Amino acid sequence: MKLTRILSFTSFAESTAWNRPAIPLLISLIFGILIGNARPGSIVVISIAAILTMCSILLSIIRKRPAIVSPVLLFLFLGYLSIQPWKETNLPSSHVIHHADEKKKIIAGIVLTAPVSENHRSRFTLETKTIGHGKNQSHITGKLRVTVSGEIPDLRAGDAVALKGKIRPIRNFNNPGGFDYRSHMAFSGVHAGIYTRGDQLQILEHGQIIKPFLIIESLQKTISNHMDRSISGEPQQILKALLLGDRFAVSDDLRESFNRSGVAHILAISGLHIGIIASAAFFLFTGILSRFSFLLWKARVQKTAALLSILPILFYGLLAGMSPSTQRAVIMVILFLMTFPMEKEHELINTISLAALLILVCFPPALFSISFQLSFSAVLSIVYGLSKIDLSPADRPNRWKAFRRKFLLFFLVSFFATVGTMPIVLYYFNQISLIGLFSNLIAIPAIGFIVLPLGFLSIMLLPASPVLSSLCIQGCDFVLSLTIDIIHFLADLPFAAIKTITPSILEICCIYILYGCLLNLIGRKPAQENLQDSPLRKKTVQLITGITIVILTADVLYWVHTRFLHDDLRVHILDVGQGNAALLEIPNGHTMLIDGGGFANNAIFDMGERVVAPFLWNKKIGTIDTVFLSHPNSDHMNGLIFIARYFHVKTFCSTDDQASSQSFLELQQTISEKGIHHPSFQELPAIQEINGVTIQILYPERSLDGSKDQQTDLNNNSLVLKITFKDRSFLFPGDVMATGEKELVANHGRGIQSTVLVAPHHGSKTSSSTSFLNTVDPEYIVISCGWKNRFGMPHQTVLNRYADLGCRVYRTDEDGCVSMTTDGTTINSN
Repeated sequence: MKLTRILSFTSFAESTAWNRPAIPLLISLIFGILIGNARPGSIVVISIAAILTMCSILLSIIRKRPAIVSPVLLFLFLGYLSIQPWKETNLPSSHVIHHADEKKKIIAGIVLTAPVSENHRSRFTLETKTIGHGKNQSHITGKLRVTVSGEIPDLRAGDAVALKGKIRPIRNFNNPGGFDYRSHMAFSGVHAGIYTRGDQLQILEHGQIIKPFLIIESLQKTISNHMDRSISGEPQQILKALLLGDRFAVSDDLRESFNRSGVAHILAISGLHIGIIASAAFFLFTGILSRFSFLLWKARVQKTAALLSILPILFYGLLAGMSPSTQRAVIMVILFLMTFPMEKEHELINTISLAALLILVCFPPALFSISFQLSFSAVLSIVYGLSKIDLSPADRPNRWKAFRRKFLLFFLVSFFATVGTMPIVLYYFNQISLIGLFSNLIAIPAIGFIVLPLGFLSIMLLPASPVLSSLCIQGCDFVLSLTIDIIHFLADLPFAAIKTITPSILEICCIYILYGCLLNLIGRKPAQENLQDSPLRKKTVQLITGITIVILTADVLYWVHTRFLHDDLRVHILDVGQGNAALLEIPNGHTMLIDGGGFANNAIFDMGERVVAPFLWNKKIGTIDTVFLSHPNSDHMNGLIFIARYFHVKTFCSTDDQASSQSFLELQQTISEKGIHHPSFQELPAIQEINGVTIQILYPERSLDGSKDQQTDLNNNSLVLKITFKDRSFLFPGDVMATGEKELVANHGRGIQSTVLVAPHHGSKTSSSTSFLNTVDPEYIVISCGWKNRFGMPHQTVLNRYADLGCRVYRTDEDGCVSMTTDGTTINSN
C-alpha cells in the first residue's frame, strides 16, 4: 500500500512538472546562469557536455522514447554558457577601457540612451568610435557611462557627439554586503565611465532615428507638454511616471512618501499597469465585437478581442519607454492573451514561467535585475497563493456577497504580492512598510483603476479633442491630489516604515520555503486530485517545514552568538573612497562607529545610505552604541547623517568644532530630532572601559577649564582615539597633521604606541611625520583613501616612510574593507 502511494505521488509530481514544461526548464536555466556567474571560465567543458546532451535528446527522439532528464541538463548547460559573454575579462585591445588613465582625452561616439538628468547632472551611455584628434586619432570600441555636469545640448539617442574628459574604469566600494555596481554595469556592456562638463560636449551630427521611434519620441514630448499646460505639481509628476515612464520626474520627497507607505511599486510601470490597460482594452473590444452576430455565431469574440488588445498594450509599453520591467510585463500579458485564440487552458504558472524563460534566453543578465526578481516573485506569489484559497462564488450569491468576494480577492492579491516580494525588498532596500497593505487598498484603486485608465483615455482623445483630453487629465489631477495627500499623511506616521537588517540568501530561501509550505498546509481550496490531500503529501510538507525551521533556528543562534556573545575585538576600516569610516565590534555586542565617510554633496551620492548602512545591515547591526566624529569635514561627517537618522544611535561624540556647511547643520538637526545623547567635548571622559576595551581620547588637548585648546585648522582639531584590548591597540588620528602629531608626541610620548595605525589624513605628505611614526611604532598601517584620488594620497614620500618602518600596509583603495580581529594577544587581518 505504501509503495503504491509513493509511486502514485511520484507519478503525480512528474505529470505535474511535465504538464508545465516551462517550469523545470526555467529552473534549470536559472541554476545554469547562477553557476556560470559564480564560476565562469569552463566554456569548453560545458560546451562539450551540452553537445553530448543534445545528441542524447536526438537519440531519444529517433527511438521515440521520452527524454526527461536530458532537456533539464541541456538548459542547465545553456544557462551556464549564456552568461559567459558578460563575464569576459579579456577585452579586446581596441576597447576603451585600455585608455583609462589620468589624462584627459577627446572621445567621439554615438549616444545610445537618452540623457537622464538629476541633481544638475546628466547621464547617458555612449558607444565609442574614436579617441584623440587629428593625426593622433584612432578607432576604439566599447561603451562609456558619461556623466555631464551643468547644462548640456538637446541630446537624443542616435546623436554623434564629441567630449573631453578622463576615462576611469567602473569600480565598487569593496565592502561586504555592498552593491556590486561593477557587475551591474558590466551586464549592460559598460566597463568604464567618463566625467565631463556641458561646455566640453559637442554634437557632431544629429542621428537618424528610425521613423516609428521618432514618432513615439515626438508623441511623448507632445503629451508631456499637454500635461504641463493642464496640471502641475505632484499630480503631474505621478501622471508622467504612470503614462510616460518618467520616474525621474518624481521628486525625492514624494518618492520617499510612496516608499514609506508601501506603494512605491505604482511608480514603476510593471504587470499591474499593463494588466489594467489589457483588461480595459479586452472588455472594451469584447463589448464592441459582441454586437457583430457573425463573430458571436463562430465564437470568435474573445479570440478577436484578445488579439486586438495586444495593440494598446504595445502602444502603452512603447510610450512608457519599454523599460526592462515594462518589457517583461508586456511579454507576460501577450502570452496570456494568446491563449484565447490558441484555445489553450489558462495555466498561469506555466505562462509566467514561459515569459521568464523567453526573457532569460534573450538576455541572461536580467536574472540579476531587481525589477525582474520583484516582478516574477510578486506574480508567482499571487498566482500560487490564490490557487490555495477557496474563492468560489456562494451557492446563493447576492450583491453583498459578490462585493465581499471581490474585496477579499483584491485584498489577497495585495497581500500575496507584498509577502512574495518582502524578502527581496528587505535584501535590497532594508525597509518594510508596516502600513503597506492598508495603503495599497487606497492607492491601487485610485491610481491603478481610475487615474491610469483615465490618463490613457486622455492620450487617445488628444489628437481628436485636446479639450476633452485636458478634462480627463484634470480628473486625474483631482483624484491624484486626494490620494497623494493621504499617502503623505500615512508616510508621516512614525510607525509607517522601519529599516531592517539584511537577510542572507539562506534566510531568503528558508522564508520562501516556509511560505510555500504554509500555503499548502492551511490552504482551503478543494483538491482537484485526491492525492493532493493524501497523508503522504501532508507529511512531506510537514517534514520540509520542520527541517526549514531547524535551519532558521540554527541561523538565528549563529547570528546571536556572532553579534552579542563574541569575546574578541573586531575592527573594520571601510572602503569609503577618499574619506574615513571604521566600525568597532566590542566584546558582547557593543558597537562603535568612528566617522562615516562622505562626499561633498549628499544629493549626488550619500555615503551613509549607499555604503556604510548596507555594511552595517549586512552584519545584522541596527543599533550603534557610540558614534565618534573626528572633525566636521564632509569626507568624515556626511555619511553619518543617514546613520543618525535611520539607525538607533545612543550616543554621539565629537569636538565642539562648528562648520558652516549645510551638511553640518543637517547632522545637528537630525541628532536633536532623534533625541540622540550628544555630550559636549568637556563632558567626554578622557578614558573609559567598555567590556574590557579601553577607549582613550588623546587629542585635542584640554585646557585647565576642561575645554579643548583651539586650533585654526579643523584637521588639526581632529579627535584622536586609542582603542586598547589587552596587549593590542588601534590608533585613529583622524586628519591630524604634523603640528598635531608633534603635540601628541610631546604630551603622550610612548602612550600613543599602537599595534595598528590608521594613516593620518589619508597618507597626506602633511602628516605621518617621522617622529610620530617612530613613537607609534605600528605593526600595521591602514590607509583609507580613494582610488587615484585628485589629492595624490597617499603621497609617495609617506609610503617610503611606512616602508622604512617595516610594517605591513593595507590600502582601502586596493584591498577594500580592511577587517582585523584580535583576542588581545594576536591580530588576524584579511
